[in-house]
Amino acid sequence: MLGFSSIGSVEGINAIMTGQLIKLSEQQLIDCINITHGAFEEGGLPANAFWYIKQNRGVVPAESYPYVARKCPCKIFEDYMVTIDGYQFVPQDENSLEKAVANQPVVVDVASGGAHGWMRNYKGGIADCHHETPYSELDHSMLAVAYGTEKSGRKYWVCKNSLGRTWGKKGYCHIAQAVGYKGGAFGIAKAACFPVKTSPNRRGSIKDEAMLIDQDSDK
Repeated sequence: MLGFSSIGSVEGINAIMTGQLIKLSEQQLIDCINITHGAFEEGGLPANAFWYIKQNRGVVPAESYPYVARKCPCKIFEDYMVTIDGYQFVPQDENSLEKAVANQPVVVDVASGGAHGWMRNYKGGIADCHHETPYSELDHSMLAVAYGTEKSGRKYWVCKNSLGRTWGKKGYCHIAQAVGYKGGAFGIAKAACFPVKTSPNRRGSIKDEAMLIDQDSDK
């Protein structure tokens, strides 16, 4: 989902730059992005979210604008805002994606396989499709947060999904890495992008520590 993966990547780079892992508002993106308008169409859905956050001069903490699981009228806040300075696409190969993920969480689009696909049935292990995935089949955004290698030498990506902790490996999955076909398993390297942050956040006040994310290391 657009909001969750994009917000997760902004939370990640903000934590790297400021030392604070603050839960940000997915609902703000759901309510306030008109994906049929102008530049929002250019570059795919994660880029839409990053473009909005940059142009809006930030996104508010989730406590200020909580998730309600439906699209509502856009609200305007003069509050503490976490900002970004832009976004960058990753070259469409797994080596470039690995370099990007080594620095920060990266939004990746993958082919979920639909109602009977791998994502619906994933319980654990390393998922692989064993063939190149057409760009047109990319239909689901996730957050690539790490990569690893099994004792057997098989490499994998660690991705956080938006389906909750009951899905997969407590909300995460492992996707085959270094598979040898263009764009990686399920097209993971074909539409990857990440936010760029160099400027300080818009000053306001963080009201209490409830907005700080419980740093869960389960993957």
